[in-house]
Amino acid sequence: MFIVFGASSAEAPVKDGLSLVKWCPKCDCNTVMTEWRVEEYSTLFFIRLSTTPRGDSYLKCQRCSTSYVLTDRDFRDAGRSQPHQQDILRCIKCGKKMRVPIMEETLEVTCPHCKAVLLCEKDT
Repeated sequence: MFIVFGASSAEAPVKDGLSLVKWCPKCDCNTVMTEWRVEEYSTLFFIRLSTTPRGDSYLKCQRCSTSYVLTDRDFRDAGRSQPHQQDILRCIKCGKKMRVPIMEETLEVTCPHCKAVLLCEKDT
């Protein structure tokens, strides 16, 4: 007897995500762009068991499928506030980039690369 277990990732549109009419440089015209995210899922005998969102969401042109980084302006244009504002910092141990939430006070974070525990303080 054997068990077939696996893991994979796929792009999926964000449920109730942004949908904007925006300029696409590749299409060279205004086009509809929707919010997408990469999702990671595990399978057992080729049946999906669980789905986990991975990484940040992005805008994808519906015409040419080119991906663009979401900005604060995109959320303002859609009349929404950004759900999870984050800052990009470099780990002082390994030097790699990591995302941390924008905070009002001191926050303890773990680097996803080297697993070092760091103390982040808000600049005044």
